[in-house]
Amino acid sequence: MPTRKASFRACRSKEFMRSLRATNLNLLPVLRAVLRFKNVTRAARALDLSPSTVSEMLGHLRHMFDDELLVARGKTFRLTVVAERLDQQLRTVLKPLDHLIDLEISATSHESPKLDIAINDYSMLVVGEQLVRFCAELHPEIILNLHDVNEETAIALLQGDLDFLISPEIPAGLTDPQFARLALVDDRMMGLVDAGSPIIGNISEEMYWRAQHIFLHHNPGHYNASRTTILQHIGENRADSILVESYPLLAFLVEGTESIALVLERAVAALMPQPSVRLVEVPFEVTLRTFAYWDDTYPRDPVQRRFVEILRDFASQISRRATTRAKAFYP
Repeated sequence: MPTRKASFRACRSKEFMRSLRATNLNLLPVLRAVLRFKNVTRAARALDLSPSTVSEMLGHLRHMFDDELLVARGKTFRLTVVAERLDQQLRTVLKPLDHLIDLEISATSHESPKLDIAINDYSMLVVGEQLVRFCAELHPEIILNLHDVNEETAIALLQGDLDFLISPEIPAGLTDPQFARLALVDDRMMGLVDAGSPIIGNISEEMYWRAQHIFLHHNPGHYNASRTTILQHIGENRADSILVESYPLLAFLVEGTESIALVLERAVAALMPQPSVRLVEVPFEVTLRTFAYWDDTYPRDPVQRRFVEILRDFASQISRRATTRAKAFYP
C-alpha cells in the first residue's frame, strides 16, 4: 500500500497538473521567461513586453498557483520551491509548444534582433573579428553586442543577460553541464624565439629546459586555468618564468635573447609579423580549443537558433583555413 508521504506527493502532483492545464496559454511564455531569467525586467525584454505587463501577468500566475514563485534575495531574486518544481515540469510540458511560442514572440518583436556575446581578448584576436564579418555577410540584420569576460559572465549567461560566451578551454577541461557548447577552432602551442637564434624548426627538449621561459598572462594577479593546465601538462614549475600581459611584450622580451616564449599559433598569426622573432616547434603537444557556450536548459529563441547555425558554418570554414600569416614567422 502507498505510504501517506507517497500519497501526498501524488496528490500534490495532480493538483499541479490541474493548475497547469487551467493556465491561460497566453501566460505560458511569461511563466517560462520569469522562471528562466528570475527577473521581471529581463523577462519583459525577452518577450518584447513592458515590465508592468509582465508584473501584472506574474500576479495572475501567483494567484493561480497560490505561491509567490519569485522572491527577493538581496539585490537578486530566487525561485520558490513551487517555482523550481514548475521549472522542471515546464521543460517537458512546453516542449511541443516551443516552436509556436518562439514564432509568436518573434512576430511581436519590432526591434532588430540582437545578441549579447561575452568574448575574451584571445578569442577576439583569433575568431572575433572574422566571426563578426562572417555574420554580417550572411545576416546583416543581426546586431552583435560584444562584452568583456569577467567574474559575472557565467551568472549573466544563466540569467539570460548574455546569449553566448566565446572562450578557450583545454579540451580535457570540465564544463558546466547546463551549458551547451560548440567547438569553433583549435590552436596549438608554439615557441617564439629570436630571429637570430640557432634553433631551426624544432627545439630540442634539452634546449627548451635550459632557456628562460616567458608566458602570456593577461591578469598576473588572477588564477589562469589555461596557463596552469599547460604548465601541469608539460610538468613545469619554475620560479624564473616571466609573465607578461600582451603579445607585443612577448616579442620585445624574446628579441636579442635566448629566451623562449610559449605562444598560440593562431594568436601570433592574427598579429602583424615581427621580423625580429620567429616560431619553432616545442617538444610537447598542447592544444587549446575555443568554444561557443550558451545556456541550453531552455529552448532557444529563433535568433539564437539562427546564430548557432552561423557558428557551425563559421567553425567549418575557419577549420579549413590555413594559418598562412603565421608562416611569416617560420625560418
